[in-house]
Amino acid sequence: MLQGDIAVRRNRNAVICRGKSCLWSKSAEGWVPVPYTLSDNYTSEEKTLIQAAMEEVAVLTCVRFIPRHGEPSYLRIQPYDGCWSYVGRVGGAQDLSLMKSGCLHWGIIQHELLHSLGFQHEQCRSDRDKYIRINWGNISQGRTWRKNVHPRLSSCPSPTDDGVRSDSQATFNGSFGSDWSI
Repeated sequence: MLQGDIAVRRNRNAVICRGKSCLWSKSAEGWVPVPYTLSDNYTSEEKTLIQAAMEEVAVLTCVRFIPRHGEPSYLRIQPYDGCWSYVGRVGGAQDLSLMKSGCLHWGIIQHELLHSLGFQHEQCRSDRDKYIRINWGNISQGRTWRKNVHPRLSSCPSPTDDGVRSDSQATFNGSFGSDWSI
């Protein structure tokens, strides 16, 4: 895992993207359909929660999460160990883990879905320091990776270029109520 919740393929040490291969394709109508399956290990209430979080992403963006009907590339949402996803489309059955205990919260579901669409953690963007000021004193011991700025790991255009922040304030700076600015 990279940064705690980003899966990396075992045969690679960085996200590699040739052309637009890590992006989900846009339809002729301008929508970005993202096929998915939900594990039968989720209850109907848990599935409803996941689908509601997907629907909010759809309302706010051009992305449409659609039930899979034979598409070769799709999100396979399973309650594996932890909350994690790959960044962007990797092709084929793409695992996204939402463990039943601890991950089935609106913000966590959307956070992992955003990773699957290509969003990186904002605190590690290579251009981070142009836009934010970080209070380094609020970063807990053992979380020093949050101090690192990573060069873009992919040649794909980053969806985060629009400045959308995908981490909660508490995760971003270590404690609620602490100052941060953009």
